[in-house]
Amino acid sequence: MAKLDDAAVSALLRAGIAGDRSAYRQFFNAISPVVSGMVSALAGAVPSAKREDMIQEILTVIHAKRQTWDMKRPVLPWLYALIRHKTIDLLRQMRRRERGVVAIDIEVLAATVPARLDDPDLSLDLQAALGHLERRMAAVVIAASVEGRDAAEIGAKLGVSANAVRITLHRGLGKMRTLLTANVQGKDIDDRP
Repeated sequence: MAKLDDAAVSALLRAGIAGDRSAYRQFFNAISPVVSGMVSALAGAVPSAKREDMIQEILTVIHAKRQTWDMKRPVLPWLYALIRHKTIDLLRQMRRRERGVVAIDIEVLAATVPARLDDPDLSLDLQAALGHLERRMAAVVIAASVEGRDAAEIGAKLGVSANAVRITLHRGLGKMRTLLTANVQGKDIDDRP
């Protein structure tokens, strides 16, 4: 894994954020070997083609999150934490897929209702949204997303196929997202039918 100079990498990212495309390209050229090295260290048992996919996804996340870096602070701790957390997140997703578990993607939820993440009432609204789901749908959402059970296990318990569980989960999360998004717009969940 290549050693990076924080001052140089910080300067490149600052210039890239300011609109200098050449500096931004140099920033990614400088960090790519580090991303690759960290992913290899954390996910060495993953086949190389999947590791390459992980690296590309992490580079995309770095691009998407670049505005979250506090320019007054060193860039490398921010960068290393982002790489480490995203790698671990991707490994967990791979394990869930292997087991057939479908989980709520927090980044997708955050993009849907970003104003809600720091809202102390979010937990209450999640409970209310679950209460608006049909009983079986709520049970599937809780079993998959909260308890971490896989689709086959939930299906066996409910007497339905794993595919039916996945469809029910997807629809349940969609309904919850709609309810939570409506709440962001000033409507109370309990005011809706």
